[in-house]
Amino acid sequence: MGAELEGGLQHRPRDAAAAFDNYATSRRGERKGARMGRPRFKSKRKDRPACKFTTGTIRLDDRRHIVLPRLGRIRLHEDVQPLVDAIAEGGRPGTAVGIDLGVKTLLVMADSAGEVREVANPKQYDQALRQLRKASRTVSRRRGRNRRTGQAPSRRWEKANAVRNRVHHRVANLRENHLHQATARIPAEYGTVVVEDLNVKGMVRNRRLSRRISDAAFGELRRQLTYKTQRHGGRLIVADRWMPSSKTCSRCGAVKAKLPLGGRVFECDVCGLVLDRDANAGHNLAALAAANGKTGTEVTGDPGPLMVVPKPRGAKQKTRTGRTRKGTGTRAAGATPRQGTETRDRRQDTRREQLALW
Repeated sequence: MGAELEGGLQHRPRDAAAAFDNYATSRRGERKGARMGRPRFKSKRKDRPACKFTTGTIRLDDRRHIVLPRLGRIRLHEDVQPLVDAIAEGGRPGTAVGIDLGVKTLLVMADSAGEVREVANPKQYDQALRQLRKASRTVSRRRGRNRRTGQAPSRRWEKANAVRNRVHHRVANLRENHLHQATARIPAEYGTVVVEDLNVKGMVRNRRLSRRISDAAFGELRRQLTYKTQRHGGRLIVADRWMPSSKTCSRCGAVKAKLPLGGRVFECDVCGLVLDRDANAGHNLAALAAANGKTGTEVTGDPGPLMVVPKPRGAKQKTRTGRTRKGTGTRAAGATPRQGTETRDRRQDTRREQLALW
C-alpha cells in the first residue's frame, strides 16, 4: 500500500481515542466549553472533505500549484503568493514575544530582539453603532411580542428585527475575522508567546470602557492564541494577574508607585527611560520567557499554557472583606455532624435481621 497509506491509517485510532477522551471528560464535567456528544462518523454531506499526509514532501511549485505525496502536482483555486512569501521569510522559533492588550491599540507586541509592532483595533461595533441605533428605533415603533398577554409580533416587527440582527451578525463576523488574522501570524513566527491574565469580567464593570472592552474580545483572543500556539508546537506563558507590567521599567526594573490610565508614556524616575507604556509592558512580558527557562519549541504538542510564578513585588492583591455567602459559614455551635456511615451500617443491620426472620 505504501508508507503514505500507513501514516494515514495511524491517525484513525488517534482521532478516535481523542474523540472518546473528549466525550468522557465532558460527561464527567472536567472539560470546558460546550458539552460533547458521543463520537460519530463523519457525514459525506455535512462535513468538509479533508485528508492528512504524515509522510512525503509537500511543496509549493508556484503561486498556483502544489505538490502532494502520491497525488502529484495539483492546481489551486486561490493565489498562494502570500503563503510563499511567508515561507520564504521564515519564523523565529527561538524568539519570545510579549503581547500587551489594549482598547486604543488591540495588540502591542514586543519581542526579545527589541522589535515592537502594533495591531490596530478596528472597533467594529463603534462603526456600526449609528446603523444599530437606527434599526433599534425602527424595531421599537413596531408591535412586538408581549409574553404577558400572549400577543404575537407583527410581520413588520419581524422584518425590522431581522434587519437589526443582520447588523449584529455582520459585526460579529468582522470581529472574528480580524482576530483570526491577528492571532494566526504570531504562533507561526514566534516559538514563545507571553500574554497577560486579564480579569475581563471585572474590567467590563467600568461603565465608561465596558463597550470598548467587550468589542475588543480579550477572552476570545486569548483562546485563539492558546490553541494556535499548541497547534504550531510553541509555548504559551500566562503572566500573573497581579504583575505590574506597565509600572515596571523594562531597563532597570524599578516599579512606579502610581501610573494613571490616562498616562500613555512611561517615564522611569531611576534611569530616565521614556517609552510608550504598552511597549514597556510588552518588553516586560517578553522578559518573563527568559525567566521561565528555555524559549522556543521542542516537539509538536509542547506543553500548552504555563502559569508564571508571581513576582514578589507588584500590585497589592486586595481582597474584598465582608459577609460570607449564605451556606458557606461555619457550623453552628452544638450542631451534630452528619452520620452518613453510621446510618448506612444501621440500614445493613436492619436488612440482615429481616432476612433472618424471613
